Amino acid sequence: MTYDALDIAAYVVQHCHETGTTVSNLKLQKILYFLQAEFLVNKDECCFFQHIEAWSFGPVVPEVYHEYKIYGGAAIPYVEDNSAFWLEESDKKRINRMIDKCSKYSASDLVQITHRQSPWIEAYKPHANKEITTSSIRNFFKKD
Repeated sequence: MTYDALDIAAYVVQHCHETGTTVSNLKLQKILYFLQAEFLVNKDECCFFQHIEAWSFGPVVPEVYHEYKIYGGAAIPYVEDNSAFWLEESDKKRINRMIDKCSKYSASDLVQITHRQSPWIEAYKPHANKEITTSSIRNFFKKD
């Protein structure tokens, strides 16, 4: 099942809140990128249908960035919205594992990691916000 990136982002914020970790918009963007890679490689489908762009600080899902930009570099607060997350249980476990893995790194560490990877390197052109294709993400992570 392919989800909406805004729903996945809200779930990431919720999971971080529940596990006592903080997540900024910058860190959230990198987690979404790694979630997309996880789904592409291990499920052969996208985690979310929105595209990812190569911005100066790494991969970004524009819709999610604009939703959370009000918080700047601060931690995104968790706001309970009473909407049940309808993630498939196997997807929820996959997502939780990736969030927990990424949470061990700072946002700047995750930026540095993505800046060394070909999907971002090949797509990045200053101020162009070019798309990082799902095929480039899949091809890079499949060979690892």
